[in-house]
Order: sequence, then C-alpha cells, then structure tokens
Amino acid sequence: MVDLTPLPALLATEDWPEAERLLRSAAAEEEATAPVCYNLAKVLEKQEKHASREDWLRRALARDPAHGKAWFELGRLRLAADNLEEAEAAFSRAAEHMPQDMESWRMVMRVRLRLGLWDGVRDALMYLPSDAETRSVARSVAAEIQRQTRGLCRPTVQPRPA
Repeated sequence: MVDLTPLPALLATEDWPEAERLLRSAAAEEEATAPVCYNLAKVLEKQEKHASREDWLRRALARDPAHGKAWFELGRLRLAADNLEEAEAAFSRAAEHMPQDMESWRMVMRVRLRLGLWDGVRDALMYLPSDAETRSVARSVAAEIQRQTRGLCRPTVQPRPA
C-alpha cells in the first residue's frame, strides 16, 4: 500500500509532478479509492494535462458512484466540451450527493437555464439563496412558465448582530 501521508504537503507546495507520481502509484493498486483517482484528476488539471482527466474521474465514480466532487468535475468537463445534457446530468448527480453544496446547485440552475428546462431551473432555485443572479433567473423562469417569482429562492439569511 502506497503511503499517501506526503500528499497534503505536496499539494500545499504545488509540487504537481511529485503529487502526480505519488497518486499514480496509489491509483495503480487494486484497492485504490475514489479520492485517489479524483485527486489525480485534479493534479492533472493543475498541470494542464487534460487528456486523461475524464478517465480518472470516471474511475473515481466506478469506485464510489456517490463521489459528489467527481460528478461536479465531470460536469465541468462536459460543460467545457459544450455537452450541456451530460453536464446537466453530472451537475445534478453532484447536487444529489452533496445537497448542501450551493455551487453544484448553481451549476445545475445555469445549465438547465441554457437548455431551457424551466421547471428544472425552478427546482434548482429552491436550493439556492436569493441573490442578484437567482432573482434574475427566477424572473426569467416566471416569464417562461407564467408563474409568480415569489418563493422560488430561499430567503437570504441576514447575519445576526454581535
């Protein structure tokens, strides 16, 4: 079993080649975990070695289909390739597995908006706080589906006085 204890220091110092070497060694093992594959994909991204990133993300998901971060990154790759349907599916899976992650829900909302999936945009808005972007999107959704915008976003949480 490969000792991954040096990995946090390698990541902190941005020693991407050494982090890649260590993660590739760990990923070659039969019991390699989803986080190992995911982290290798992220290290490859940092080095602009994009060719095999999707393969490592898919390996992470094969080991753990509930790995929300891998779904999110796969969504980013699909979005960059302008494959909106696959991006929407991946971001939706990320949000499903990380329901508190606002960035996943925001990406679901944005991609569904581009696809014109108005009811789906409305559903994503229910997980997002009210801010300038979500209020604007809520108005667009309301215009498209002929409904009121009130209640389409969570209310903004006001900070408590000290």
